Amino acid sequence: MFKFFLALALALHAVCASAAVKPYSADVSTWKEITVPASEEEREVWSYAANYSEIAWRVYTEETIVKAKLDDSNSKKADRDTRFVIAAEPLSGSLRTTTSFAEVDDGWLVGYNCGEFGAALYWFSKDRKEHYKISNHHIVDFIKKDDGLYAIEGLAHRGSTEGSWLRLTKVSRRWQAKVDVKLPCVPFAASLKRDQNVLVVCNEALLSIGRQPENTSKNVISIKRKPLLQDGLWPTSAGMSDREDYLYIGARQYVIQVNLDNGKIRYLIPDDSLINKLSAKSEAEVRHQFKALGPVNSH
Repeated sequence: MFKFFLALALALHAVCASAAVKPYSADVSTWKEITVPASEEEREVWSYAANYSEIAWRVYTEETIVKAKLDDSNSKKADRDTRFVIAAEPLSGSLRTTTSFAEVDDGWLVGYNCGEFGAALYWFSKDRKEHYKISNHHIVDFIKKDDGLYAIEGLAHRGSTEGSWLRLTKVSRRWQAKVDVKLPCVPFAASLKRDQNVLVVCNEALLSIGRQPENTSKNVISIKRKPLLQDGLWPTSAGMSDREDYLYIGARQYVIQVNLDNGKIRYLIPDDSLINKLSAKSEAEVRHQFKALGPVNSH
């Protein structure tokens, strides 16, 4: 209970510089690295400040260059995609904003993911006049591979850390979603490599999903690194460098660069002015909690 009220206080008192963002380069290779504090107490303050930042980054690739832009998908002013509104369904409140979609040969596959409040996967015709429900999966993203269409899904709620790698196929002219691989953690983003292996980003780990050499019809996973991220940064997206030696992860407060050869992680930001700082009162509360209870970074 104490941690709940501390989190609420931090959300109310955090000071964020995102209201007036200075012009910045979208090329993440030009960004500066922020060093994570070495001491546990300072790291706790750093982590809380990052977790309650009002900004998040979405990475993308443009002409082989990895770039990032401010992600406003949770903003009330965000440009919502309303092409696939389902007004009369039981989850009508959740099904007014598309969270992910993929174009297929006979129309669209559309994911609606409102976390604990509901989720659904639907098919729409090309003219969007017809639709049917495929499943209740919490779709995070679709991934098109040479051998077909896949999706990552999962829900982070009440300690749940599981997700799925889904294979999407059409049977008797209707789309189906089948669990191909169970994931040990909730996925937040994915990036496809040229060899058709997929890197899946979780808070707890970076997973690699690929085929077994002796069985080309079965997918398997391997854990690249654990843990992957500081708690609470909540990945939004992922993109690979042209040489596929670095994975860039858009997240709250920072873009995280992962060296895929040695696992080294760097936290990047274009300018110090975008770093969230706790109010004096909030920082004092975090330090008091740390000294009383030790590191309890579980926001």
